[in-house]
Amino acid sequence: MNKYLVQTMFSQANLDNDLSVGFKGSPNVGTVVLGEMIKGADWFQAFCNACQKGDRIFIISSIFGGTGASGYPLLEKKVRNSTDHPNVKDAIMGAVSVLPYFSLEDPSTTDSDIDSANFLTKTKSALAYYEQSVLSDYLYYVGEQGMKTTYANDEKKQEDKAHFVELVAATTLFDFLSKTDKPDKTQALSRAIKDDVESLSVSSLGDAYNDVVKAVADMMLLSRLVYFLPNESQFPLSKNRGFDADFYADKSFVSLRNFLARFSQWYQELAENKRGFAPLTIADPDNRSAKLSNWIQDFSLDAKDESYYLLDMIRASNKDKDDTHTIKFRRFLDYAYQAIDKYTSKIM
Repeated sequence: MNKYLVQTMFSQANLDNDLSVGFKGSPNVGTVVLGEMIKGADWFQAFCNACQKGDRIFIISSIFGGTGASGYPLLEKKVRNSTDHPNVKDAIMGAVSVLPYFSLEDPSTTDSDIDSANFLTKTKSALAYYEQSVLSDYLYYVGEQGMKTTYANDEKKQEDKAHFVELVAATTLFDFLSKTDKPDKTQALSRAIKDDVESLSVSSLGDAYNDVVKAVADMMLLSRLVYFLPNESQFPLSKNRGFDADFYADKSFVSLRNFLARFSQWYQELAENKRGFAPLTIADPDNRSAKLSNWIQDFSLDAKDESYYLLDMIRASNKDKDDTHTIKFRRFLDYAYQAIDKYTSKIM
């Protein structure tokens, strides 16, 4: 490539950047580098070979940085130009593009190349480009009205806390999967909350989020059961179903417990961030007599305490006549889900 053309397209700072942590808010750099990476990539060929008729494609990206803003349109074009693979080329394709929802510390004080003061400007430029070039059938936009949270400007660690916008972005996949038809032109979609408040509950979120609240509430209740059941020596299923000390020490249960511990931390970060997603009233797991009827805020569950869930696990076990498998862990999850769903399904 002609060096003068390169100097016209990229600043010296762009050319000198270490790209091991991404493109640092420079989509012009990302477009060139990712374009070369995608050409003839083994992973894309493997994807094409695996894609079957009726499969769908969904792309997740941010719009205000470098990697996501440049990578999304490149992947779209790669998909739509896959003439040798009609299952890929003609697949229903969706994407979610995350707009700015946080800011970073002043780069002059952190020796960083990323300046969040440019996020909105870069977003406007990307949106103008997307308006003319988007090839997805469904494109979801998710973001915040203002950048309420400021994170450390550390390019390598990027230890940002979990945020409600990220949760909303994840839920767009399920809406996309519910679409049955391939539209004639790109459909742009977004999602709103009922009330503009700093900490979101069931009432301020609006009914459209009840399924999300239920899913999180279910997982947090399961986390509570998993926390105390290993020490519940009088639980009848310890003998009847083999949920004993060996079961709780097994790799499957330990992995579940570790995952739920991280899930609980994730929810705590969501609840404490700005804007907070805090629809639950989490009781101290060591308080065995804690009131649980208000587990979901603005909502009253019929299960007053944890004994209700234990009793319904026993009932689920008594009704279980399935002899097609002997997997204890599968039965444990099934009984726990039936017990939890009996009460939380009321929100739906």
